[in-house]
Amino acid sequence: MTRMRLERDCLGEMEIPDEHYYGIQTHRMVKVSGAAGYPVIAYPDMHRALFQIKKACAKANAEIGAMDQTVADAIVKACDRLLTEDFSAEFPLDMWQGGGYTCVNMNVNEVIGNMANEIATGHKGCEVVHPNTHVNMAQSTNDTIPSATHLAIAPRLDLIIDRVEALQKSFEAKAVEFKDVVKVGRTCWQDALPLTLGQEFGGYASLMKRLAVKLRALRPGCFELIMGGSAIGTG
Repeated sequence: MTRMRLERDCLGEMEIPDEHYYGIQTHRMVKVSGAAGYPVIAYPDMHRALFQIKKACAKANAEIGAMDQTVADAIVKACDRLLTEDFSAEFPLDMWQGGGYTCVNMNVNEVIGNMANEIATGHKGCEVVHPNTHVNMAQSTNDTIPSATHLAIAPRLDLIIDRVEALQKSFEAKAVEFKDVVKVGRTCWQDALPLTLGQEFGGYASLMKRLAVKLRALRPGCFELIMGGSAIGTG
């Protein structure tokens, strides 16, 4: 028989299978989740960035005295565990979601909160570490999701740039190989002036070179994070 735990939020109470680290809000959202049939965690970079953000926020909040150091330490340990072990089953929410991915932010808060509470007390719950009060302290989905998206994109840009530049070199090699192959140019679906196949591949190589420059120019913007102060309210 599955062991259950009782969780509460502003809408009421719900029993959650105690084997899971996610909580009541995630359990509610799974029932009305999107229709893609594909979880966000299938691309884990955003979740990994969220774990890093929550870890950094816990450290910062403890440093300024807003959070008890014991609570911050438990959150940091939970985030480190999530960054090094596979807990994909704890993040079941669908790729298609409304609400700016608030549900994804809360799913992460609940998993970290229950895991941190377990580290601090030996069991899941929120009597020591709370998903909103502590894990999400001084944050908002308006902060965390765009920031996590930026951090997730940055390393992928590096990979894409490498591939684009490799493709550029391949096209340059073909431009040399086909430099004496003459063909009819095409424009607006009509025959045009002749050119060599090498010139055509040279154009492809030039396109890849320009694309790599554009992608590299985008990368610094990925580190302009919007954490802190973007949600409404006076604080």
